[in-house]
Amino acid sequence: MNKKIATSIRAGIFCAGICSAMSFFINYTLVPMPVSELSNALHHAITGFMGGFMGGFIGLLLYFRISGSNK
Repeated sequence: MNKKIATSIRAGIFCAGICSAMSFFINYTLVPMPVSELSNALHHAITGFMGGFMGGFIGLLLYFRISGSNK
């Protein structure tokens, strides 16, 4: 397997775990219980946006750090 692909997969798996933990934390502590289907969908959109952004950002930084050390 290509070294860059393996590095990307490893960074992606690590960040998926971080994203899941952050989404759980936000849903469990910060977001109140939904009173309707619309508010439930809004809560999922908020945590999905925040989790996706943080996962992508941390994944990119991790990829650059790992790939930079392999040179």
